[in-house]
Amino acid sequence: MGNWTSTDQAKGKRSNLPITEEEWNKHEGNNYVIFPHYLEDADDAGDRSGDEGNGRLRRGPRWSHIEAVLQRKIEDVDQFEKALADLACREVHCFFFQEFYSKPSDEAKRFFDVILPTIQRLALRLPELFPVDQRVPLLLQQRNDKVVLTQEQCACLLACSFMGALWIGPIFYAKQAFHEFDVQMLFVATFGPGVGKLQSVLHYFDRLSESIPPGKVTFRRQVLGKRDVPNWAKSTRPIRPIKVDPRGKIEDADTPFHADFANKYIGGGVLSRGCVQEEILFVLKPECLVSMLLCPVMEDNEVIFIHGAERFSDYQGYARTLAFGGDYVDTKRTEEGDIDNVIVAVDAIVAWGDIQWLPASLLRDLNKMYCSCWDPTNAIPGHPLATGNWGCGAFGGDKSLKAVQQMMAASQAERDMEYFTFGEKYAGRTLEDWLLELNRFVVEHNLSVGDLYKVITGGHGANVFEAIFKHGGARNAASDNEPDNNNDDEDETDEGGEDNEEEEQQPQQQQQ
Repeated sequence: MGNWTSTDQAKGKRSNLPITEEEWNKHEGNNYVIFPHYLEDADDAGDRSGDEGNGRLRRGPRWSHIEAVLQRKIEDVDQFEKALADLACREVHCFFFQEFYSKPSDEAKRFFDVILPTIQRLALRLPELFPVDQRVPLLLQQRNDKVVLTQEQCACLLACSFMGALWIGPIFYAKQAFHEFDVQMLFVATFGPGVGKLQSVLHYFDRLSESIPPGKVTFRRQVLGKRDVPNWAKSTRPIRPIKVDPRGKIEDADTPFHADFANKYIGGGVLSRGCVQEEILFVLKPECLVSMLLCPVMEDNEVIFIHGAERFSDYQGYARTLAFGGDYVDTKRTEEGDIDNVIVAVDAIVAWGDIQWLPASLLRDLNKMYCSCWDPTNAIPGHPLATGNWGCGAFGGDKSLKAVQQMMAASQAERDMEYFTFGEKYAGRTLEDWLLELNRFVVEHNLSVGDLYKVITGGHGANVFEAIFKHGGARNAASDNEPDNNNDDEDETDEGGEDNEEEEQQPQQQQQ
């Protein structure tokens, strides 16, 4: 996609995309993905038979131009750059391909003989896989909704993004703020983590050249309504001890339910400079990238689930040392043939300074994580959540606070949790030691969610573990007689679902 200005976005126009005002007015405000084969050419504007009745639009020369370019035989980097420029109506920087594929090599031959033709074939199937009378809805804010795509449809969308064949994305016309779904942003990398990310995407297409997986991928937005927010202060639900793993990785957990330490713009910096937990996850499982096309920025009471995304790659290193780690075969499928995995994208508050200790901030992240663990539709029955140091890197979260908030939220949702500490330390001890002592303490004192809520809101200091050990055992006898709200009383809610985070104009990188 091209570069945008605030004026372009406000008007819904882009200088390098010739689109008639009639076409724009017809699609503006629609809540579905607009693909280029939906758009009529100006010469065809008079023939709109059936347009209102069944949503059909004639496929005009605009798609014919894309189709002609995609059908070209491309044998070298110069021809590749020319094809991308013809699709984008502008120069496309392909520094990676110039650096690694300009000279004869086995890798270059594989790309031009196998991988790129596979990408072209997949992109050419866009009108077939996404007919105009079966439109794909956007997963807009404050709506519980889902989109189910086949893995082949996901591959087609990724191939179109790779070639620049999606001339219009939601960022172009929607009223809500979307990330930019543009795989070509990775083409500028010639060293460092960006190379590893693009190599992972290329490996994905290489695998698809052998066979297209048969499963489905479900993208689901879940909203925590005001009537669903727990009354944290009065909750008597017992705290569940958590399973602690000091060395493993979330993506390798036994449970199929994994946390994505997300940016509020899902995907974070995966297509730019981001190279931590969310970004790594999205290149290991490239089908996750499709969520960037479907999902606008998350609000404070929302999370996004991705069911069935397949992992194709392994990795080495982390952050600045990230590198492609070779092939990975994801063998766990459900009886229906889908990958047995669920990712929940959950963004923590940007917590530098004392903001994370404010009552509104405490409630915001409790409700956000609760929404991740909450399962009103029984879509993730019984699976523990694999998680770790959520929001404790670039976002500045305190490890003791974030761990306890996750423990409380999972316990309130009656879900078990597996916590991966990555060998990190906190306040002079390993985080594993703190969490194991916390497990023993909550069991010994039979602590409830409400008990821990009183501690974290009690102003007892920055180390929440120590505060619990000092004050958590002194339970208020009166609280034992309080009824457990547990979301049953619709009148007793807190303000955790209300927006208290400053508006972000640009996506930010999320770290562990």
